[in-house]
Amino acid sequence: MKVIDALFDFFAPNAKEPDVKFGRYSDSYKTDLQHQSLDNATHEYEKGNYLEAYRHFFTYLCDEKEDNVHFEVTGNEIHFSLLQGSKRISGVAGTGKIWAETAMAKAKSLNVSLMRKLMEMNYALRYCRYALHNDIIYLKFNTGILDGSPQKLYFALKEMAISADRQDDTLLNEFSNLEAIDSSHIRQMPDEEKSVKYSFFRKWTEETLQEVRRLDPNIFSRGISYLLLNLAYKTDYLIVPHGTVMDAIERVHILYFNENEDAAIVEKNAAMIREFEKMLAILPDEFNRQLYCTQTTFGITNFATPGQVADIIYELLQDAKEYKRRKQLTIAHGVVEYIMHYCLFHYGMPQCIRELLHVGIRVLNGTYFEALGFTEQFFNPNTNSFDKPAIKHCVSAIGKRALKDYPLFDFDVKNLDYRSATDFVYSLLLEIANCNYNDR
Repeated sequence: MKVIDALFDFFAPNAKEPDVKFGRYSDSYKTDLQHQSLDNATHEYEKGNYLEAYRHFFTYLCDEKEDNVHFEVTGNEIHFSLLQGSKRISGVAGTGKIWAETAMAKAKSLNVSLMRKLMEMNYALRYCRYALHNDIIYLKFNTGILDGSPQKLYFALKEMAISADRQDDTLLNEFSNLEAIDSSHIRQMPDEEKSVKYSFFRKWTEETLQEVRRLDPNIFSRGISYLLLNLAYKTDYLIVPHGTVMDAIERVHILYFNENEDAAIVEKNAAMIREFEKMLAILPDEFNRQLYCTQTTFGITNFATPGQVADIIYELLQDAKEYKRRKQLTIAHGVVEYIMHYCLFHYGMPQCIRELLHVGIRVLNGTYFEALGFTEQFFNPNTNSFDKPAIKHCVSAIGKRALKDYPLFDFDVKNLDYRSATDFVYSLLLEIANCNYNDR
């Protein structure tokens, strides 16, 4: 069997893929070295070795793939910087205190509405505060060493990083008297990639809105919700927008799950549709300004175990199965796609699950990946045919990597269903949920 596997690997496709990032950054599953670094930071801090504690702490935050954290020891101080999307945070940890700051924007002029906005945002912060110096708006944090444990520093820097990354574009779009500052670390996305992303965003949105308008809003309210939420999470994962587009996606999510829980689903659907209509009205140049490449330190997704992900998959697949039984195939397709994007939007999952979900997303979006420059098309919708060798090679490679963390991982490619793209993703999700994630 090993000989057959070796021959299969030798003849399998091995195309170099474009450098395109997908989805939200997750730091839920750290490496063993990172976990050990955090333990060391805690122990050294408790012994009063503060400089050594912070050195271990910033090692804990480092993600080599992201190249997100840099620090150096200078005398009795550690000078550090970390990246979170569009913002860079800089600071110093010394023998007496710790401080950190990030420049949000430069004000060409000051007015009451801007100052009121900053005051309001201050109330939502626990560790940090907005400040103004030489017409530059900063987000700042400082604390004494005796009150600056690694745990507190983690939550303070996370609050600063996530708040700054979310709010800078919002402030710039809301106030014309502000201009961007400290953006030299942002890597611009190629124009061709921006063009592809904008075109497909419009295509997916127009097609989805056309479909939901065709359905009776009262009879198919739940199915319409699936289609609209899937569109939001799909845009988040495949387009990866920042700024006001990302804010709009968050609003769609909140409209359904958090805001006015007593509202009828029909009303929530109508509100989500209005948000997408606003997104369609965004001009190409404005949309493209919100597409850029970033490095990240703190994830915003919630930690999820494989068992929790499996429970979500089992529950939602029942809905997909029911829609298929009723011959409502468009909604059934939307549900299986929704499951993948929902998990990736909400949860920080093991890397093997993220990679397997990405396989399903590639199957359902072959033309998009082809437009981005991916040469292997897992599924061709024009011929309704799969590239089975490429899929098997990719899934087998994921399975081999997963064995490091899950020695009993047993994803079986023979259980994948190639009758249609929807059936394939259904079987993929079921196999992900059925895998053995025990460590012994």
